Amino acid sequence: MENKTNINNKNNNIDNINCNNNNELHLFIRIIRNIYLKNIIFQHIKSLNAIDYIKRKHQFFNIKSLLYFRYRDYLEDLEIRGSSTINEYFLDLPDFLENNKNIISNNNNNENTNKTNISPNLSSINNINNNDEIKYLYEGLIPKTVKNLILYRDIKDNSIIPNVIPNSVKRLTIDKNLILENDSIPSSVEELIFCDFSKFTVSFESFQKPYRLTMLEFGNYYNKPIKPNSLPPSIKHLSLGNSYNQKLFIESIPKETEYLYLGNSYNQITKQDIFPKNIKTLIFGISFTRSINLENLDSLETLIFYNPEMKNKYMNLTLITPKSIKILKIAQEIIEINK
Repeated sequence: MENKTNINNKNNNIDNINCNNNNELHLFIRIIRNIYLKNIIFQHIKSLNAIDYIKRKHQFFNIKSLLYFRYRDYLEDLEIRGSSTINEYFLDLPDFLENNKNIISNNNNNENTNKTNISPNLSSINNINNNDEIKYLYEGLIPKTVKNLILYRDIKDNSIIPNVIPNSVKRLTIDKNLILENDSIPSSVEELIFCDFSKFTVSFESFQKPYRLTMLEFGNYYNKPIKPNSLPPSIKHLSLGNSYNQKLFIESIPKETEYLYLGNSYNQITKQDIFPKNIKTLIFGISFTRSINLENLDSLETLIFYNPEMKNKYMNLTLITPKSIKILKIAQEIIEINK
């Protein structure tokens, strides 16, 4: 009797599954036959295909092509340059102006708006045609879907003002000498990379609170002092670039830093108290030749020197490493550690 009941229960479960499958199939057929829904699905697929094509071809925008890009609200990765490789097939000026006329009108009618908060060309945007060009980044240009943003060296802007970079951006790469005004970097940014053409002073005031920045890499031309407590305390990965050769002070390096690259030019007298206690990876470039005592850095696991002369200092005990070291690399050689 019990077996018969189990069989009946199984049959009922199978019937329920078949019924659910039939309902789902029926719902799918209804959706497919609905012209309105079918058009929406088709437009989404078309948009995603366009975005996929741009990513695969590593294409980039200038301000004009970004302004008129038909699928801008699908962009997650965006590179802005002075020129563009975007095919005109993807541009749609009339639709963009129609869909954004309220934003444009509000910006034009805002009596409190000054030239530092808006592109000087934005006031004439209603009269723009295919031969005109907007030269400056302004609030609302970069879609709020963008997570990875690259600003290339040949854009016209010399500064970044607040709200130009949307709160959706998590990774920001700057390859230009820009002035970063107060609160110009949104709190959403977790990774900030300055490339070779970035020569600037960066400070707390450039970042909006709360600080979420965990990675900061300076370009190879950066060589300005880092004052104590001038960088966001949330940083865990810090690279000072290959031109950096300035004295570091206690708390120049944020306390949460676990990875620190000091670059190929750095050769300052260095004491271990400038390094955070929980640092795990420490890298010195080719120019560093100083004796150094690191024995109190109990969390340090990887220590790298690119200058082969440091091997003699290690052998002569003028380079002192902590017991926590797992990897010691000098030039191209992995040094066996005697514990």
